Formats: sequence, structure tokens, C-alpha cells
Amino acid sequence: MTSAVGGYAFGDSAPAARRLGLLADVFEPPSRAFLAEFARVAGDPVDLAVDLGCGPGHSTQLVASVVGARRTLGLDQSGSFVALAEAGAPPGVEFAVHDVTVVPFPSPPAGLVYGRFLLSHLPDPPATLAAWATQLAPGRAAAGRRGRPDPHHPAGPARLPGHGGRPARRPRPQPGDRR
Repeated sequence: MTSAVGGYAFGDSAPAARRLGLLADVFEPPSRAFLAEFARVAGDPVDLAVDLGCGPGHSTQLVASVVGARRTLGLDQSGSFVALAEAGAPPGVEFAVHDVTVVPFPSPPAGLVYGRFLLSHLPDPPATLAAWATQLAPGRAAAGRRGRPDPHHPAGPARLPGHGGRPARRPRPQPGDRR
């Protein structure tokens, strides 16, 4: 295992995999709510959901269980993480080693392209998002979660560790505030 796969600060070591497992546990409730809202709005199940930067597969399995895609594909540039993910993959969930900044993806057009905790690790997020949009089936969507839950998301306020179980709140804009 390497210390910094493709510039990812935490690498793909065993401690990095454990760290991603902890993050998956902490962010599972708001991510589940976010994905459930996507599934509700999408209506019909998608044929293919693609999870970008899947790491050891936690988010991919969450996408599969919530969205109900016929097939879910996790992509990550780390062979070590993909091997971990494949070891626990349920039916209909697959993984591949692929640099998610490179299109085309090794799949047909997707009904959902999802990324969690990913954009902050990319050198040019707007260009990458535009490239990802080319990998979508007509009329379908890309969805992503930032590194911290959004208290204004329709899923409701997130409860953050270190906030005493209180909902996290973004300060409301005041007259004269600049955005």
C-alpha cells in the first residue's frame, strides 16, 4: 500500500481504510437521507449508479442499498481499496480501479453519479464536474456530499459529534452580509 495514492493525503493504508470506515459511520445518516431524497425525486430505479472515489466500498454499498439501482459500480484509483471493497460486495455491486478524473468511466452511461468527500481532493472541481456530467444517461443526475453535513438540506439538520448532539446550524444571513 502506498502513502499517498494520486495525491490523496491519507493514502490507502490500513489506517486510512479504518479512517474511512469511521467517516462512513459518522456520515451515514445524512448521506442516507440525501440518497433517499434522490431516489424519491428520480422515481424509477436507475439501471446504473456509479460511486466515485469509493475507497473501501462503504459509500458504494450505501448507494446500492438506498437507491436500489439494478447495478452499482464503485470506482477508485487505489487497487488496495478496491480489493477491500470487492471482498465484501453484495450481489449487484461491483468495483473497478479507475482514476475518476478521467472520462469515460469503464461503464455505460449512469443514472446516478455520486461522490462523497471527493471534490475537495480534486485540483479543478468545476472541470471535473463537467466531465462527470458527460457520463450520465439522458435526464439523470450527479449528486455529491460535501465533507460536512449541510444543515439546510431537505433531509434536515445534521447532528455533529462535538456539538453535544445539538443540530448543526449555519448562521442565517443578516441584512448587508455579503455571500
